[in-house]
Amino acid sequence: GTLLWLSDTRLVMRAQGSTAVPISTRAVDYALSRYASVSDAQGWTYQDQGHEFYLLNLPSANATWVYDATEQAWHRRSTWNQTEYRDDMSRPSTFMRAFGRLLVGDSQSGTIY
Repeated sequence: GTLLWLSDTRLVMRAQGSTAVPISTRAVDYALSRYASVSDAQGWTYQDQGHEFYLLNLPSANATWVYDATEQAWHRRSTWNQTEYRDDMSRPSTFMRAFGRLLVGDSQSGTIY
């Protein structure tokens, strides 16, 4: 129930009442500062297995950062290409539970899995 966003200064922020509080770590801040552009960033949230996540897709940077609000920890997502993990942007662009299933939208093909 909290607003999260990527600020103009490339810090990930959380609304705490009427105050903006940074939640990104120095490592995440550094990574975000190194990207040529973050103007196409897409942020969204979802819940899974008792955890609340904020996912930040950065298409121009080909990167995905995820904040696990339950653990208050960050991680970088990658993709699997049948032989290895790659540090490419994570393909899911949407996430929801419906019809007793977990549905995920693919950012590259538009397919719902």
